[in-house]
Amino acid sequence: QAVDLAATVKSPKLKDQAKMKMIMEAEELDEEAEKRLVVSEGGEQPQEEVDEEKKKLNDQQVQIDMNLRLNQVGIEISHGDKLVLCAYMRRFGYQLQMRTFDLVMNLHLGSLTVEQNQYKSIAKTRDHLYLIDNEYDEGDNLLTMRFVQANKESPFFATEYQSIEQAIDFEFKGLNVTL
Repeated sequence: QAVDLAATVKSPKLKDQAKMKMIMEAEELDEEAEKRLVVSEGGEQPQEEVDEEKKKLNDQQVQIDMNLRLNQVGIEISHGDKLVLCAYMRRFGYQLQMRTFDLVMNLHLGSLTVEQNQYKSIAKTRDHLYLIDNEYDEGDNLLTMRFVQANKESPFFATEYQSIEQAIDFEFKGLNVTL
């Protein structure tokens, strides 16, 4: 039977593409886990620990992985052609990962500033007045939050999640407000 090599091939459906990606990622995880688990600092790990870690990786398949990153969102208010007020939210990020036995959400906000351009700043390093300000380096964040919702049916509910069904970690650093 002859095969027409010039014939067009239909691209797989979105559902099939997702399945293929999950299979490929699971295989990559298995290979990476084997490399990490075979040898530890004190020599080889007992086979039970290796099997338990492999089971943990295989059981926790990622079902949804969503990432959102915004470098800067701002509002600028002007009167005529003069800029009066600027508000900026910088380095905002959101990650949601739904896995077999848990849901993990991470959120961070790098900085929040409100500037009033018509007034001079009392700080010599600045040209205009900052009503709300915080100065953090690129890696630091004004606000970070982590939410974990664990399934009670998870085989590692007691160990990895310390038998906590829902946990929220919230960290807020300093914010300078000038009145």
